[in-house]
Amino acid sequence: MSPANNKDARVLSAIVRALRENASPTKTFPANARRAGVALILKALGKDLSILFIQRAVREEDPWSGHIAFPGGHYDRSDTDVLQTVVRETKEEVGITLTPSDCLSQLPFEKPYTSDQPTDLVVLPHVFVLTHEPDINLNHEVSEVIWVSLAQLASGELITYKTVHFNRKKYQLPGFLLNDKQFVWGLTYRILQRFFSIVGET
Repeated sequence: MSPANNKDARVLSAIVRALRENASPTKTFPANARRAGVALILKALGKDLSILFIQRAVREEDPWSGHIAFPGGHYDRSDTDVLQTVVRETKEEVGITLTPSDCLSQLPFEKPYTSDQPTDLVVLPHVFVLTHEPDINLNHEVSEVIWVSLAQLASGELITYKTVHFNRKKYQLPGFLLNDKQFVWGLTYRILQRFFSIVGET
């Protein structure tokens, strides 16, 4: 496959510029907050920029079992920072080797919900860009990797409302409908919306 074409190179440059112009000092989170990080991995290759999602494996102990998400996980005390957490977890979950130099920016933190209330967990999204086709090697936590056109997501054409079941309750929520089975909602949807609000009309 060929590298990103001139149009995609311009789009990627605009994204990088927007992320850097809107970068702000790392905000402090609640004193006793638990930390986690996720990777928004952009691939600049072929006809279109794309972004990577994972489908989490169905596991009883996972509150987000089967959901569409970004690779990532919880901060470990052996990690120097959450960026290292994201690099480590991405390698473990999908086999992709990221480096700090691949990271374009850290987005503002988000708080997930495990019920009707937010948890004490804060999630720090990190944006990466790859200019090659990465090798994929899934572990037991991930059932599938999905690459989706960034332009298609940004256009809003995939946004809809859908009934989701979570913690034995039903919710009618907005999200990106990738196909008749895969729906991006909740924390992942909010992170994407934040990302698009920063990069604007690129």
